[in-house]
Amino acid sequence: MKIFDNFDIIIIFIIIYLSCTIISEEFHNGTIKNLLTKPHSRIKILLSKILTNILIIILTITFLLIFQYILGGLLFGFESYSLEAIRYNHFSQSIETMNLLQYMLTVTLAKLPMYLLLSCISLLFGIITTNIALNILISLGLYIISTIKFLINNITQYLFIYHWDISKYLFTTDILIKQSIVISSISLLLIFSLLMIIFENKDIKNI
Repeated sequence: MKIFDNFDIIIIFIIIYLSCTIISEEFHNGTIKNLLTKPHSRIKILLSKILTNILIIILTITFLLIFQYILGGLLFGFESYSLEAIRYNHFSQSIETMNLLQYMLTVTLAKLPMYLLLSCISLLFGIITTNIALNILISLGLYIISTIKFLINNITQYLFIYHWDISKYLFTTDILIKQSIVISSISLLLIFSLLMIIFENKDIKNI
């Protein structure tokens, strides 16, 4: 149940590193020219990179779930997985239970908006500048800022970085969950549109 508490930073770093380098390396090495000479539009190339990121995110989460399942089963017995997940609902002030598999699937889906947004942002930094180290630091810094609660105020409370991790609103109010989904969805659409525009107009003549 605490797999994301234990391994979230690993998933985040893999996403950031992959997204910052998957296009940036192409520009840095000049191989982007060969890629763009093929009969594929820039949009298709960009979408293929994003799809690659999504697949690796899914594979990483799947691997960690299997690893944790085997390790937990060996330590506590595989029969323990028949127990239900128990969580306290702070809004209703009641104890709620859920099938363990259903709980893990719910948490994973609630984490995906953050992973996708962070991937698109890192891709954006990777297109704007080829300084991979700087891109990783900025992306990682953005994630760290999103975890600092005292920075949330009347002005910053609507920033997408404070809403992209929808899992923290599970077992609370539906209003908070819906608000986070709306803000994350709008932000993802805007960042993805900006990503396509910048990549479409990126000058490669001097690379």
